[in-house]
Amino acid sequence: MRQFLLISSFVAVAASLWAPPSQAASDRVALVIGNGAYENAAQLANPPNDASDVAKALRNIGFDVVEGHNLGKRDMEGKIREFGKKLDNANLALFFYAGHGLQVSGRNYLVPIDAKLDRPADLNFETFDVNVVLQQMEAEKRVNLVFLDACRDNPLARTLARSMGTRSAAVGQGLASIQGAVGTMIAYATQPDNVAMDGEGRNSPFTTALLKYIQTPGLEVSSLMKRVRSDVVAATRDRQVPWDHSSLMGDVVLVPGNGGPQIAVPQPAAPQPSAPPSAPSSASLAPAPAPAVPRTPEKMPDNLPALTREILKKEPPIGQLPPNASVLVDDGTCPSGKIKQVIGGNMVLGVARKRSCVARP
Repeated sequence: MRQFLLISSFVAVAASLWAPPSQAASDRVALVIGNGAYENAAQLANPPNDASDVAKALRNIGFDVVEGHNLGKRDMEGKIREFGKKLDNANLALFFYAGHGLQVSGRNYLVPIDAKLDRPADLNFETFDVNVVLQQMEAEKRVNLVFLDACRDNPLARTLARSMGTRSAAVGQGLASIQGAVGTMIAYATQPDNVAMDGEGRNSPFTTALLKYIQTPGLEVSSLMKRVRSDVVAATRDRQVPWDHSSLMGDVVLVPGNGGPQIAVPQPAAPQPSAPPSAPSSASLAPAPAPAVPRTPEKMPDNLPALTREILKKEPPIGQLPPNASVLVDDGTCPSGKIKQVIGGNMVLGVARKRSCVARP
């Protein structure tokens, strides 16, 4: 019963995403921040442009956007609060951040332009833990999309690492992989523990690709991320591989296609009312066919155990792998000498699919 209620709630959320932009503005809320004019770290040219262009694209597809450029600690807090208040009526929440970020002890922190990190305790006063935003987004059942273009090379991280002495290993490179609640997708400009490029044009490589596809009619967000990943890998010559962690429970299409929405959320079949008894006819005297046995999402095709011993060209669909089963997928998304390992995933059970780059066998 609990699973049915959970799935039903996400069906209702997903169905509401198909209203035209004029009707859906209050249902779609986005927080977009781009920080580049840092006072105590290397300045970044692209994040304000990234934020401005993403905010414009989101408004074009019906989002109510809270937007901020080059924000200090107090102003950044104000934008996060404003975003949180607007989430009360939202069925779809989106957060885009471009700028400096760093990871410490497996937690990710976003850096305002006036941040100064001289000692470990400064983290709590000078930066924002990504979870501050995630907790607001995940407080109610809704679809949440997070895009973090915040893996740039960050001198503040090196300063903090020096101040921590023997504990400097806690300060990692790039951002750490974090998991959201059911109904959340978190996308990173590059794979965990790696550094993303700021780019030489108006936008970063990640944002350039995101802008190229985010307004495409009928494009589901997981397919959007595959296109973004392919473009960024090509543009950076395999040096940057966008990454995502998703626990979405159905297809999310930001711009419906001409054929209308297709919500692929698994749901129990509704019980059919029993028909009143009637006199048997000659047709009804024939043996009734055996009822079909419903296929559960966990059940695998007969040939999949053999496939798990081979290297695949693309991932099996969600539901065709048990939550703990793994396959190797050679789809070109990992750096040279490595191959993608895909582990399980089940939409009904809320088990997120996991992906990582491992040594090629």
